[in-house]
Amino acid sequence: MTTPTRRGALVIGTGRYHHPDLGDLLAPAGDAREVGQVLGDRALGGFAVTTVIDETHAGLRNAVRGFLSEHGRDDLALIYLSGHGLLDGTGNLHFAGVDTDATDPASSAVPAEWLWALLSRCDAGRQVVILDCCHAGAFGGRRSAAAPLPFRGNRGRVVLTSSHGGQVALEQRPRSGLARSVYTAALVDGLRTGAADRDGDGLVSTWDLHRHVEEALRRAGVDQNPQRSQYARGGEIYLARSPLGVQDPASRIPARLRPPKRRSFCAIFGAAAR
Repeated sequence: MTTPTRRGALVIGTGRYHHPDLGDLLAPAGDAREVGQVLGDRALGGFAVTTVIDETHAGLRNAVRGFLSEHGRDDLALIYLSGHGLLDGTGNLHFAGVDTDATDPASSAVPAEWLWALLSRCDAGRQVVILDCCHAGAFGGRRSAAAPLPFRGNRGRVVLTSSHGGQVALEQRPRSGLARSVYTAALVDGLRTGAADRDGDGLVSTWDLHRHVEEALRRAGVDQNPQRSQYARGGEIYLARSPLGVQDPASRIPARLRPPKRRSFCAIFGAAAR
């Protein structure tokens, strides 16, 4: 018997900080819960979701390490992170925990380089990282592009970020209701409504989601530039079904214009269909 593909998601939100130079954020806890809900919905993402809210930097390291160790070659491992992203004096990105010292992120936060190396040692054949934090586009960066670490799964890693390396990430702060980051709000709405299914095939790929969020922020006049990067070999990675179903069946498209056949729902979402 073939073991069903595992679709696992580690969803991290950090909004409380002890250091006076790190202001508390209103959105991350709610963002994480909403992302966890949509990814964990069996009708949409079908992920087994682990949610971590307001943890120390050591706790974040342990959560990431334990999560990635659970996945094998045929699995999809997704990490979502919302919180403060900090650059050190040499321009390296770090992810803050509740106990991070803003003046010394190298020793009190989670280095992006550490996460990159851990992903590269992970057996999961498909990996997705979604970062909603300031300077998120610095993840991977020139160093990784020039000399990428070995990728054991050898099938594909996609990184989606809320901004490029020199930008901050913005929150919506309504007078009433839930505070949300502008990036995650567009991401969750696109998955929940099906608007992110750009080609109407009933599935939301990382490309679909990136383009949807990019256009949503542009229409809203938000000065933020989401990024998508793909590393190692591998085809597209599908994150969710669209609740709208197939909107543009291939049978209605002339044969010469039809895209290559894609894997079925059962093949892509095997673990969720049990």
